[in-house]
Amino acid sequence: LIEAGLTWGFYHLGLRNLADSTVVDQCKKFLTSAFSAETRLGAAHFFYRSPVLPVQNFASELILTATEDPNVYVRMAAANGLRKVKTEESFEALKKIISTDKDYRVRCNAVRALSAFEFEESQATFFAALSDENIHVEIAASELIQNKATPGYQKEIVEKARTAKNWRVQADLYKTTLALGPNKELVDEVESIYTASNNDYQKSWLLGSLSKAIETFPFIRDELVSSKILVIKSSAAQALV
Repeated sequence: LIEAGLTWGFYHLGLRNLADSTVVDQCKKFLTSAFSAETRLGAAHFFYRSPVLPVQNFASELILTATEDPNVYVRMAAANGLRKVKTEESFEALKKIISTDKDYRVRCNAVRALSAFEFEESQATFFAALSDENIHVEIAASELIQNKATPGYQKEIVEKARTAKNWRVQADLYKTTLALGPNKELVDEVESIYTASNNDYQKSWLLGSLSKAIETFPFIRDELVSSKILVIKSSAAQALV
């Protein structure tokens, strides 16, 4: 209990950017298996949430925790913390977590942490995560692709959108491709999926996708005016803003 209280005290020091090298060294020790899960969790959150820390002083310990700690919550926090460790070792550790960790929550956090690296480095892992067995990992990957993709990957993203099994992932990917460079064929494709869908939430998400192509605004306007479904009307209104 004493160590757990101490590590959460250090955590709050870190949030206020008041942690010195002595605190960092002590939190590194608290990451080890000699301490309770609660203590390790506080230390992992310390490294994840502290604004500025000397990365070289804790990288190896955080990588070990993210990949091997038996507690899922500790691994989740440590995986998030690896976004601050922009090294080849951290990059490889995140790829390993995404492909092998048995808990989808850890894999989700690793996908998000991988966003700290250049898209050209991480794109293959993001695309692979679109086929994860858990939908939350797929969504995390589609959102990161949406935020970081570059025009050179538009064709591959279109292909991934066409084969996506989940409608939200598909809509995210279509939104990405339309943002990268809309064309009539792609617009017609998305509008066709919209028209054929019986899922109001899918349709609302697709309206967000279409918002990236200005030529679709008359289509979106008509849906705003004619639809009786509130989620569609609100999404259409937002898409036109």
